[in-house]
Amino acid sequence: MLACVRGHTSLVTTAMYMGFGDLDHHPPRTAAITLSQLKSIQCDPNDVEGYFAACEHFRLSGIVLPLWRNYPYADPSQFLTPEALHYWHCKFWDHDMQWCKHTLGAQELDFRFSVLPPITGLRHFSEGVTKLKQVGGRTQRDAQ
Repeated sequence: MLACVRGHTSLVTTAMYMGFGDLDHHPPRTAAITLSQLKSIQCDPNDVEGYFAACEHFRLSGIVLPLWRNYPYADPSQFLTPEALHYWHCKFWDHDMQWCKHTLGAQELDFRFSVLPPITGLRHFSEGVTKLKQVGGRTQRDAQ
């Protein structure tokens, strides 16, 4: 969401999933590129379906005003490195989730996860999260 791109799109380059791992050098997805693509969209953002369709050409997620747009040195291709993303996912599961479990209690935390509405493309934790045995990166992302 911070990079303002859709799924199956690189957060730090202009590559789409079909180009992941190929030998081509894909240019970085800089703030300037993303902001210029957003400015070029000639559709009212209040027309949600039309705006999302216009964003599809650039593989943008539909965010109209990125929170980093007014910061002169903010560039998602620089601050969203794979190491940082891995660190944040691990930190969330190892620290934040454990803090919530300790604060709320396992039963209450599981209940709150179980009543969240299912979202297409994300795992629904109908039994909660505290009894999960193996937790990988996708599970951590879906829980976040």
